[in-house]
Amino acid sequence: MNGTGLNGNGTIGVSGGSGGGGYPGEPVTPGPGNVTGVSVNGPGLILPAVATPKPPDLIVGDMAFFTGSGGHQGHYFQPIYAPNGITWGFAQATAASHGGYLAIITSTAENNFVFKLIDDPKYWVSNPTGDKTNVGPWLGGVRATDSMLPSDGWIWLKDGSAFAYSNWAPGLPNRGSKAGNDYLRFYSSVSNGRRSTWSDAGAGELMRGFVVEYNSDTSR
Repeated sequence: MNGTGLNGNGTIGVSGGSGGGGYPGEPVTPGPGNVTGVSVNGPGLILPAVATPKPPDLIVGDMAFFTGSGGHQGHYFQPIYAPNGITWGFAQATAASHGGYLAIITSTAENNFVFKLIDDPKYWVSNPTGDKTNVGPWLGGVRATDSMLPSDGWIWLKDGSAFAYSNWAPGLPNRGSKAGNDYLRFYSSVSNGRRSTWSDAGAGELMRGFVVEYNSDTSR
């Protein structure tokens, strides 16, 4: 891809500062710079800031064109692999800086389509905290409410729309054992392997990737 899209020819790095050269050993491409926080203001909406101490290396996958029923027909989706992990904040900022946004999913067909792009062990972390789970890439959903009910207030970051479709894993979302698990990722139990189900997660957790959505082919 050229222009605002993520280049599919290998590894990229996120710049370590405005006009800077990134971190030692990291290739650099124009990106969000030093991302110290991400907040979004909308009608009655303030999302929490997100911080990441070190810009990650990223390896981009091929863009895929969605033509299925329901969802965002005619949009493009691109999986991004983060070998050393990436927080939600850096994933969101990187997607936005290259003309896209973290993926919005509004139908079963679209969810299955996006899942197939990341149905590969490299995008998943197995048993990360000894709790027998498989955690997958970040998506564009966030929880923007102080309600005590974990299922309340989930929206898509791009447009602030409430979830009209969801595919939560059984018993989820539950916000874990603490507040702050307000960001969306793919998830499954170890016994089930990789699945297209979702869970809530903390913004500072490190996932092995994320999925970018584009309204059009930005390589043209």
